[in-house]
Amino acid sequence: MVGRTLGHYRLLEQVGQGGMAAVYRARDLSLDRDCAVKVLHRHLQSERESRLRFQREAQAVARLRHPNILEIYAYSVDEADESFLVTEYIDGPTLRAQILAHPPRFPEIAAMVGCEVARALSVAHRQGVVHRDIKPENIMIRGERDSDLQAHGEATIVLCDFGIARIADKDNVTTTGQLLGSPAYMAPEHIKGQRVDSRSDLFSLGTLLYELISGQLPFRGQNPHDTLVRIASGEHQPVCDLAPLCSPTLGRVIERALSCDPADRPPEAELLRKDLLAALAESGIPEEEIRPQLRAYFRDPKAWDAAFAERLCRRLISQGKAEQRAGHTALALSLWSRAQQIDPVHPESPTNQEIHVLIGSVSRQRRRHRFLRAGAALALVGGLLVLAAVRSGPWLRAMLRGDRATAPLQAGPDLTASTRVRGTGTSSLSTGALPLQEPTASADLSPSEASLDAGWMDAAADAMLRSQPVLSLLGSPAGGDAVGTAETGDSPAAPRGNVGSAATSPSSGSRSRGSEPAPLRTVRLEPWPKAVRVTHNGRVLGVYGTDVRAVQLAGGRNEFLFENPACYSERVTLPPGFSPPEVRVRLRWKPALLLVRISTTGEPLVADVVVDGKLVGRSGQVVALPIAGDESSRSLDLQISAPGHKSATRSLTVRANQLSQIDVQLSAL
Repeated sequence: MVGRTLGHYRLLEQVGQGGMAAVYRARDLSLDRDCAVKVLHRHLQSERESRLRFQREAQAVARLRHPNILEIYAYSVDEADESFLVTEYIDGPTLRAQILAHPPRFPEIAAMVGCEVARALSVAHRQGVVHRDIKPENIMIRGERDSDLQAHGEATIVLCDFGIARIADKDNVTTTGQLLGSPAYMAPEHIKGQRVDSRSDLFSLGTLLYELISGQLPFRGQNPHDTLVRIASGEHQPVCDLAPLCSPTLGRVIERALSCDPADRPPEAELLRKDLLAALAESGIPEEEIRPQLRAYFRDPKAWDAAFAERLCRRLISQGKAEQRAGHTALALSLWSRAQQIDPVHPESPTNQEIHVLIGSVSRQRRRHRFLRAGAALALVGGLLVLAAVRSGPWLRAMLRGDRATAPLQAGPDLTASTRVRGTGTSSLSTGALPLQEPTASADLSPSEASLDAGWMDAAADAMLRSQPVLSLLGSPAGGDAVGTAETGDSPAAPRGNVGSAATSPSSGSRSRGSEPAPLRTVRLEPWPKAVRVTHNGRVLGVYGTDVRAVQLAGGRNEFLFENPACYSERVTLPPGFSPPEVRVRLRWKPALLLVRISTTGEPLVADVVVDGKLVGRSGQVVALPIAGDESSRSLDLQISAPGHKSATRSLTVRANQLSQIDVQLSAL
């Protein structure tokens, strides 16, 4: 094709190629300017639907005039031997080529790109045009020519390729029921054959932003079918888990865009853009700086990274100091932690040294607060002990005479009613040996309810000091057991989940609890269904059946992950000091996927797919079917029908998280 002339456009060189067309840099002989000519592949020239789709792109883009949208100049007439359209020529690379050459280091680049794409989508959606194929290959980066930048309002990001766009008032081109678009960026409703609207583009944009920030797709499959299964299930790892530099605000914006339910996404592109602007403002990038910053980045990524790293680090440190002064210590630590991630290779750098000092000051402050809280609690303990002593006249007089042997401890009624102290076995009456009572975590709580934040212990200690102190005497009166010692065995009176308490041996009698080692803490795991892989604190324990297994808990926080390929995974977190006797987990089945393909002797057609009397989708589209009950499979009665054709019925069994495909031939009436 190079060297040919189509109309008054001479093709100079091929600059790109897609599934439908090849793109050439060309010269407009009439206006004497460079342009791009997109020529439909030769084998598609005779297909009516391909030519109509090509025409649709021309119509879609022609009605959209915006600096962030590729401008169209002309379109070949229907009678022409070759279908082509003429657009502005962009001398820069695609976003895909750019990120392959220079993967973005800072998530702010993704947020700025997202703002520009959302700006273009906002214009398209207001005109009733849904792109349906947002991906890095369809976004171009305008070059540095001053004339181009001035003509397009200094916009660098350009949205291209509206070839499969849906136009609200002309949605009749894709009559074969094909699943059009790039599988990795498709919205769940697109896969399931449901209505596609502007929110579907926002899901694709969320996928693109996730990839720019983390370097990988949120829904990665071994093949296109596996990818569709994962998108339909909606399960992915949060982007902030993969990218420590990503702010929580930006992470929430992306997770919302990736919601399976369109109703949970932003209702329009402009609102998503405003959310991205808010995330950028936290990093010190106002809206008016987005386009200049993007130009500087694409001109020299390394130089921009170096300059922005210093700028962002100073801002995070400053924000952390402000939050610390406001009493928001956890937020301050989070900001400083992000700042540390900017240069983790050089921990001895002056900036990292400053962060280290700031974090150390918080640690010292927390230790002082804990010491003061402990001192206040011990003072209360001493006061109550004195009160008990005053009420025990004989004991007090014996103490004053120095006759300790004749002063058995008599616990008053106010103290014997107190709750036991857990986690200690000492019998000393020394105030230095009296620990603060830990907050009690009821064993009746579900694992999700028991998952608490990192400030659990400090918050609980504050609450304890604000409330009436509850103490327990650890000493033993003469001839008796100590008040507050733990019951043993499986006695109904024994508290469930008594962490760290010493078990009393039958032969131990009134032996001091402090001389016995604390037992190992264990929990019984009861996963369902079979073949559940269990991970404890990042270590794989194995694949469990439905049998019960005991697992030894680690000190501090314990996290369990239960996984089965056919089910949604479940994560159970046990906070420090919480050891329920058992953890029961019932995983939910992922949906089964069904693809019905129609073969006919005549024109391609779309058939309705009815499952157990309910319309679930159409042929050529992947349909998600929920799985309920104890079995991972489901038996279906299918009816496939199309106007003017005899209906066909089929019976089959589908399985959770598996794609079933059937071919059906419909005969004309």
